[in-house]
This record gives sequence, structure tokens and C-alpha cells, in this order.
Amino acid sequence: MDDATDKIQDGTVDILQPTFNRRTKIIILGLLSILSFLVTTMYAVLAPFFPTVAHNRNVNQFEVGLIFAIYPATNFLFSFVCGLMMPHIGVVFVLSVGILIESCCSVIFGFLPHILNNAAFVGFCLITRGIQGTGFACFQTASLAITSSIFSGNIASATSVIEAFTALGFIAGPTVGGLLYQAGGFKLPFLVIGSTMLVVGFTAIFFLPTIKHTSTSAPGALMKKLLICPRVILMSCTMVLLNILFGALDLGFALHIKPFHFTPVVVGLFFLPLSISYMVFSPVLGFLSDRFGYRLFVIGGCFTIGVTSQFIGPAPYLKIPLSIAQIIPSLVITGIGTAAVFTPTYADILASATMNSGSDDDEVAVTTGDGDFTTVSVVSGVFTAFSALGQVLGPVISGIAFTSASSSFDWTISVLGFLFVAQALLIVFLTLWERKQRNHIFRKVSPDAEKTISYSSDTSEISPLLS
Repeated sequence: MDDATDKIQDGTVDILQPTFNRRTKIIILGLLSILSFLVTTMYAVLAPFFPTVAHNRNVNQFEVGLIFAIYPATNFLFSFVCGLMMPHIGVVFVLSVGILIESCCSVIFGFLPHILNNAAFVGFCLITRGIQGTGFACFQTASLAITSSIFSGNIASATSVIEAFTALGFIAGPTVGGLLYQAGGFKLPFLVIGSTMLVVGFTAIFFLPTIKHTSTSAPGALMKKLLICPRVILMSCTMVLLNILFGALDLGFALHIKPFHFTPVVVGLFFLPLSISYMVFSPVLGFLSDRFGYRLFVIGGCFTIGVTSQFIGPAPYLKIPLSIAQIIPSLVITGIGTAAVFTPTYADILASATMNSGSDDDEVAVTTGDGDFTTVSVVSGVFTAFSALGQVLGPVISGIAFTSASSSFDWTISVLGFLFVAQALLIVFLTLWERKQRNHIFRKVSPDAEKTISYSSDTSEISPLLS
């Protein structure tokens, strides 16, 4: 941590250029990974028992759906606010607020069954989960900003490690929730996970140095610029598509394999291949994308998901019977495709924002120099918001689709696959257009300019992850 403070001069330090020793990097990355695991475990812990508890309280399915949906909805709305406010109030403060809100809301949620009136019970569930969603927005945007700052030369590699723990949280959440609920009732899962996150969270904050920063961009103007930038919109839509696909699988997959007459435990195991393959391959593909360029992996991942989606159903036009031997490999490969898309997409958007933040020409996505902390903050907010938007739209779109067609799940997943292929083609066209624009710039500048101008589809500087 002393190495980090060496960079502080006159009370400020460029947050994109901190120097941390290997031990500090390992500690920070490890603590943020554990926190991401706890946050996603907390999010998924309700799945095995809350619908049953709510049903016993005469809460209808629509109200249960609202209680689950309010979390990503408030996350979506508040992520933009966090991205705008973080340059003014500080990244560590935002992280602290997120951890405190998540932990306290988890503990409070555990006591809600003591409310006897059903309408009041539903109302307080909605309020608590909604506030908890704002806590996740604070945590996620701050976590991405801190990771991007400390590992500025290996953004995809570092964030992919955290994403691996995030996937592990989604895997463990239902299991941990079910076991704790069985051992100690409704309160225990929320008390254990909430208190654990509070302790680990403020331990992490203790190890994070207080980093002051200078910003050269106005957050509001930069966010407006990003939200009308074709590249940022296109890459963000990739995240929306991913989360819509996950929503469709969560909502319809169990019913889709009902003809096999599996027990609920076995049905739950079918969700593991996708999550495990994503968890395993996320660090590997994040590391490779830092070295070979983000865009290549995003395009390949979209094509992969597009193809495997035709076999999860399988698509009705293939005339292939439903079989376990076909479903499991399709889910495994879909998880690998997801790993190839998720982390490189964030890094690609950040590269675009860094380049656009220093240029007044909206038609050119190339500039020299590094971005400031405002750029990192705003991009973290935008990325988190679009991910949450997909989590909101996924169940809604899937629910409508599943009730409007005879082979609803088959066709829905198949159409989503075609959308991924279309997305990959659009990104290919975007890449070709950007190269044309870059060549146009090179013809206007001196012959040596190509050596100093960095192109946003590739990484311009790579350093060892924990050096």
C-alpha cells in the first residue's frame, strides 16, 4: 500500500495510473472477488424457498414476480446515478454505501415474515428489495471502477476473475439458501450472508487506499455522449441480449425438460453446465482478450451463442428430438460463449469511452492519451445499467413469448440465437467501419502518427496482471 501512496502529489493522484505492489493487488482482487460472490449469492438465495413461503402467505405469482424484478429495475435506474456521482463523492465511499445497503437490507429481509398483514408484507418486500438493488448498483459500479483503475493494463483479465466468483455465487446461492433455510428457517440465510458481507466488505475497504483523483470531463456530458455513440450502444445491446437469454432459460427451461420427469433437484443440476463453464473459461478468455483484442472475442462469442441456441431447444426447424446428450453440451458451449462476450464487452466500451472522452469529433473514435476517472466511473455505470436492463426485460419478454406460441421455448431460444448472430454481424460491420475511419485519419496526419495513435479495438499496453 506504500507503493500506492508514493504516487500522491499535492493531494491528488491520477486514478488510472496507481502503482500497487503484487501483494496489495492480490488482496484487493481477492476481496472484491469474495464480495462479488457474496452479493450474487445474496441475490440468488431466495430462489429455493421464497416462492413457497410467499405462496403460504397467499401472495400470488404476479406479486412474487414483482419482488424478484424490483431488484434489477432499481439497479438499472440507479447505476446511471452512481456513474454520474462517483467522480464527485469518491469511489471508496460509493463502494462502502453499496456494501452497507446490501448487508442491512439482507438482514432486514430476514425479519419480514413477522409482518402478519399480507399486503404490508408484500409492500415491505418490494421496498427492501428495491433499496437493495440500489446497493448493488453502488457496489457494482464502484467495483468495476476500482478494478479498471488498479489493473488498467489488464482490465479484461482482472474483471474476468471477479466474474468467475460472480458465477460461483449464482451457482452456490440456491444451494446455500436451501441448506440454511432448512437448518434455521427464513431468517438464517439472510442473517448469515448479510453479516458475512458486512465484515468482508469493510475489511476490503480497510485495504483500499484513499485515492484522490483529478477529472477533466463533465460526467453528465460524457454519459450523454456515450449513450448516443453507436459503438457503445451496440456493445451495450450485447449485454442486454445476454441477460434476456438467461431470463428465458430461468423462466422456461424447467418446464421444457418436464417430459423427462426429473426431480426438482435434478432439474436444478441442469443449470450448472452453463454456469460452471462460464466460471472456468471467464478468466482464461479475459486474459487472452487483453492480449489479442476484445472485439475478436465478442464477435466469436456472439456467433457461438447464436449457434448453440439452436440446439438447446432444439429449434423446431431442425426436426431433432429433445435429448439430454444434446442439451448439456449446448449449455456448456453457451457458457463458454458467454465468457467470451461478457468481460471483453466492458473493456471494449471503456476503450471507446476513453478515446471519445478526449475528442470533440463524434465521428472519430481515436485519440491519444489516457482517460480520467470520470470516464471509468461513467462507463461502469452504463455497463451495469444495461446488464440490469436485460435482467428486467428477460422474464418479461420470455413470459410474453412463452404464452403466445405452441413451441414457445424452442422458438424463443432459437430467435434469440439468430439475434446473437445478427449482433455479431453488426459488430463486424462496426469494426470494418472503424478501420476505414482510422485509415482516413492516417491519410490526414503525418506518416509517423500511426505509431502514436491507438486503435480502440486492440489493447495498446499490456502488463502482467499482478506485477
